[in-house]
Amino acid sequence: MALGSPLGLEKKTGYISVGTLSAEKQESGALVTVDITAEERRQTGTVYQTYRMSYSVGYENGNLKILHGKGRKVE
Repeated sequence: MALGSPLGLEKKTGYISVGTLSAEKQESGALVTVDITAEERRQTGTVYQTYRMSYSVGYENGNLKILHGKGRKVE
């Protein structure tokens, strides 16, 4: 028995391309924003979906790290 999402909405990500990337200096690091486009293979066919990702980066114990990240689908 194969496990998948309900209603056959399973998708698999293929290629991802990176679009616009920007960085904004903040008090204790930077906010990095990047648009990515993901190739998503679904039962109904292949679609290309764009996402806007935002990452807070800064130093932790002397090492540069992604401290927090989130993303949203671009309609």
